This record gives sequence, structure tokens and C-alpha cells, in this order.
Amino acid sequence: MKIAVPINKNMVNQHFGMSENFAIVTVEDKKVTIVEEISAAEFAHQHKGLADLLVKQGAETVIAGLQQNGLTVIKGATGEYMKVVEEYIKEH
Repeated sequence: MKIAVPINKNMVNQHFGMSENFAIVTVEDKKVTIVEEISAAEFAHQHKGLADLLVKQGAETVIAGLQQNGLTVIKGATGEYMKVVEEYIKEH
């Protein structure tokens, strides 16, 4: 499974459409195996473009506030993005 998180340094960015970077976190057997940071600066304020970018990266779940292109959305996340991802993994 791949999880996409809009980030600002190591924190979840609360403004999805203004996120210049996303963490793409690969999870296997409930463990984080790969963390990649991708740039999304060219898609600022373009939710559809951002969603397409995340789908092309293989993301299935977004921890933020967007629901497009068949992505599962987890809303209301705050704090350090790796802690948020780890909490999500424990619950799912």
C-alpha cells in the first residue's frame, strides 16, 4: 500500500492545495518500507492535478482532505507526518 501525505518539512500540511511537497510512504506487512518525497509545486491550487500526480505515484490513500480519482481520504490529520502514518497503519 502507498500512502500520500501533504507535508511541510516533517509536519502534515493542513492546506492540501498549497502543498509543494508530498511524502509517498510505502507500507508492507504493516511496516513502512520506503519514504519518498515528491514535489508538487507545479500543481499548486489544482486539486485534480495533485490527485492525478498521487495516483501516478501509486498512492491509494491520502491523509489530508481530498477525495478524487478513487483515492481513500483520511481527514483531520495533524502533527508529524510519520507519526500520523504509523497511527493509520496500526488502525488498518
